[in-house]
This record gives sequence, C-alpha cells and structure tokens, in this order.
Amino acid sequence: MKYTDYQNEYPLATDYLNRVREADERVQWLRERANNMRMCLTDSSARMTHTPHSGSPDQQKILTILAEVDEMQEKIAEAEVAAEATRLEVGRTICELGDLMCQKVLMLYFIRQKNWQEISDEIGYSPTHVYRFRDMGLAEIEEKMKT
Repeated sequence: MKYTDYQNEYPLATDYLNRVREADERVQWLRERANNMRMCLTDSSARMTHTPHSGSPDQQKILTILAEVDEMQEKIAEAEVAAEATRLEVGRTICELGDLMCQKVLMLYFIRQKNWQEISDEIGYSPTHVYRFRDMGLAEIEEKMKT
C-alpha cells in the first residue's frame, strides 16, 4: 500500500475534517471522566456505610462528587450537541465536493471514522484508489479553504 503524508500535504483540509474526530474524543473523555467520578462515589458510599458520623469527610466528598457528576452530565450533553453540529458542518463541506467517490471516501473516514482498509473493502476499490480519491477530495477542500 502506498502511503502519502496527506496531513502535511493538505493541512487546512485535514485540520478542518479532523474536528469531527476531536469533538467525538472530547465527548468520550467527558463520559470516561463521569464514569470515574461515579466509581469514586460508589467507593465513598461503601466506606460511609461503616461511618457513624453524619458530618464525616466521606459524606462531604460524596456531596461534592454528586454535584460534579451533575455538572459533568451537562458538559457531556453540550459536547454531544457540539460534536453533532461539527459533524453536520463537515459533512456539508464534504457533500459539496465535485466527485461522488471522493465524497464517499471522506465521509467514511472523517464522519463514520472507518479505517482505510475498511473503506477499501466497502467501496470495492484498492487502497491505492481509495488514497487517490482521498487526496483529490482533500485537495479540493484545501483549495476552497485557501480562498
């Protein structure tokens, strides 16, 4: 498989298109953080059942974590909306490309986040052809972004 360093060759286009992946990664990071907070909450709750004092540090920790989990849920919801808006914006840009195969390849990679081999298998073209479609699409987006 021939590999070209398309990220350096088309920096504006790849930075723009990679915003979808970055937005999805932010949502995932926030979800993982919320899950870690819930695990900490569970641990504190378990320890607190053995504590006779209602004003214990563990109880204060639980209340703090509960508030943080609520805030985190709001941040997750906001990040999900932002990720979807980014996905729509980037998808619209891809749909403006002149070649349908370029559109399909870039949609599958940047929006659906499939790898190049999966794309090659799905569309029935060799990886070399997939890279050509990718580069053609990126070049068109890069040119539009420069103007």
